[in-house]
Amino acid sequence: MLMEKLTKRFGKLKREDIVVAYIPEFLTDNRKRVIKRVIAVEGDHLEIAGGGVYVNNKRVVEDYVHGDATYSVQKYSDYTVPKGHVFIMGDNRDKSSDSREFGPVKLERIEGKVILRLFPFNRFGTP
Repeated sequence: MLMEKLTKRFGKLKREDIVVAYIPEFLTDNRKRVIKRVIAVEGDHLEIAGGGVYVNNKRVVEDYVHGDATYSVQKYSDYTVPKGHVFIMGDNRDKSSDSREFGPVKLERIEGKVILRLFPFNRFGTP
């Protein structure tokens, strides 16, 4: 994976960007960094319900999601992402620890944006 850190500092992260984030250490597997997809940015209205994700009242088409589980959490059935945060979710939804579990991530906890995937070789290229 190749990551750049300029967008975070001088630009804006946008929906569907793949980022490396430092997450809260209270997770049971003690991972400190994760690679996740930005689902919603500050000010976006988010709803996770009925197996789907809705941002600003539009269902998000997620061709990249593996598995069929987009479990909802009552807290995110009517939610606005706070200023200075992003809401991130894994593409392998039924096995992902993400913002549904630990909440939105402060921008300062984003290390960078993934710009090139090197491995696995059959998926080499831009994310």
